[in-house]
Amino acid sequence: MNPNLSITKKTYYAIGILSVACSMLAALAALTAGQNMTMFDSLAYALTGIMLLFLAAVKGSPAGRKGRYFVCFVLLMLSMLNQNPAVHLLLGAMVWPLLLALENAVGPDLKAQARAVLLTEAAYVIAWFLAYGPVPALAAASNLLGFLRLVARAWGILSLYKAQAADPTR
Repeated sequence: MNPNLSITKKTYYAIGILSVACSMLAALAALTAGQNMTMFDSLAYALTGIMLLFLAAVKGSPAGRKGRYFVCFVLLMLSMLNQNPAVHLLLGAMVWPLLLALENAVGPDLKAQARAVLLTEAAYVIAWFLAYGPVPALAAASNLLGFLRLVARAWGILSLYKAQAADPTR
């Protein structure tokens, strides 16, 4: 018996959906119960990295596109390995907007999703720097913006998944 597995970009986007779901679970635990769910954050980083590496390895993709996926992966790894929370945050906030901008350039119209991810990531970074700097009262707002950026990421990756399901040749 020889089962044929069909691994496509849709499969890789499904890994991205799982990544965002893990991040959302950790964020919800932090928002509602004040629990630190670092296991889910680590799993989200690993799944995002796997998705980016798989996208970089897709046969038939132009070398420049593969390189851009790999740059996203390197930013993710530098973010994950950095001990400075501010640098960790800044590098991590670049990954998803770059991914959606890359996908928007070659695939379906994702301008609204890419814009939402970019704006929520930027708002979160600004709120985080204010909350953990001169305005500690913004900590709750920062956490809420952190969750909203995950919602924007989910919207973006689900849009990619649906576009790939509708047109498997893209």
